[in-house]
Amino acid sequence: MSRKLHSFRPLSNQSHFVTALCIFSLLAIWQAKLSQLSISLSFDYYCFALAILLTLLIIKKDSKLCRLALLLFIPLALYANSSKVMSSLKAYEPIFGQKVELIGTVQDDASYNAYGDYEFNITRVSFADDDDFLPGRIRIRTKQNTAVYRGDRVLVSGTIRPALGSRIGSISYSSIEVLQSNPSRLEQLRLKFFQSVYSSLPEPHASLGIGFLAGVRSSIPKDFQDQLSRVGLTHIIAVSGYNLTILVMAIGKLGKRLSKYQKLVISLGLISTFLLITGFSASIVRAAIVSLISLSCAFYGRKISALNIILIAAAISAAINPVYLWEDIGWWLSFLAFSGVLILAPILVEKIYKEKEPTLMSGIVIESFSAQLVTAPLIAHVFGSFSIISLLANVLVIPWIPVIMLLVFICGVVGMVMPDIALILGVLPKIILTPIVIIIEKLASLNWASAQLKLSQFGLVFIYVMLIDFIKLSSRKKIELKDYI
Repeated sequence: MSRKLHSFRPLSNQSHFVTALCIFSLLAIWQAKLSQLSISLSFDYYCFALAILLTLLIIKKDSKLCRLALLLFIPLALYANSSKVMSSLKAYEPIFGQKVELIGTVQDDASYNAYGDYEFNITRVSFADDDDFLPGRIRIRTKQNTAVYRGDRVLVSGTIRPALGSRIGSISYSSIEVLQSNPSRLEQLRLKFFQSVYSSLPEPHASLGIGFLAGVRSSIPKDFQDQLSRVGLTHIIAVSGYNLTILVMAIGKLGKRLSKYQKLVISLGLISTFLLITGFSASIVRAAIVSLISLSCAFYGRKISALNIILIAAAISAAINPVYLWEDIGWWLSFLAFSGVLILAPILVEKIYKEKEPTLMSGIVIESFSAQLVTAPLIAHVFGSFSIISLLANVLVIPWIPVIMLLVFICGVVGMVMPDIALILGVLPKIILTPIVIIIEKLASLNWASAQLKLSQFGLVFIYVMLIDFIKLSSRKKIELKDYI
């Protein structure tokens, strides 16, 4: 142990410096939840001081003093900023349990939840009577039959209560009124794309395809959503950064004959398209950060560890919105899934295939299995349930999801300009989707498909410690993203 600690040199080793900086930053953001900074300093002063430190570090690349200053300064700046965010959230305390009238902007695609409520989130929230702004976002649930779209300004009336996750508050049984509906050009393009998919594919294939591609669940039958939950496949109809990561890695594996520049352009085009289709959802933005940094390093021939790329993305996203780190289970599951794909999967591939190269399908199966294995303990701890059939369902279904997403995307784009051709192309995703629906229905019908399992905190920590030990003992070489992108 002492030898390992002695070999960790954040002041002289660049990779170790990045690791330490990210970990200290995340710890500082977490500390702000436990105890806030009592004094308020302008963030502009931090930016000015940071610019000076970075300039010195660039001029004197090997300066240990500069690195030490950054290790102290950046976490402190993030702690101060996160403390300010935490203090601003206290504005909700006096109004929890009260009936309020709020005006906000619809942040995402509305959908029906398991209880049949129409649900969406609003941001840029203010009181209807005095225009005082409230930070964060609020979940809205209503029985009212009023369609809302991303970007609409709405008036919401109801009783606000605390919410879980990255949402600060929640209003159920609310009444809503659309004050302004002026969708942006981006939103108009998204809606046109969705209409093209619905015109190119029959139901329920069109709704499922849109669910796989963009996470829009409003048109997917509730019974089928319940079946997906029972077999542990709900994530395939959620806006999943994991799917984007798999697609980018698949391009790297398929494009062995392509130049680095060609693979970079194709991957950047794919990432940009995903961001546009999903409306810059949080999980896709996280996956985009992971992919962009790893692609940049691969393009310039720089090696970077998988652990560092995950820590960098985690630190950036938590710095932008500290609530993700504090409360959002989806944020934690995202980075656990990334860890499974980028760290555990290469180890399993090396153990199974030795020096051989796995097929694309085999690689996707192993990556899906790894992501499920790493996220399962947290799911059991938080939700108290465990899908027994989940691993089998993911192995059978997940390898086809990237193919379906690609085919649905092609149908949607072609259908926007050549609807007749899109109808012909729509046969391909339909052929793949039909047996997938049958597999999900058959697996969900099994009585033993899922079970109640509440994992204690001790059990959660124990399992993850065992996983970390397995990774450390199994890694014969440092895992680098350059080898897999």
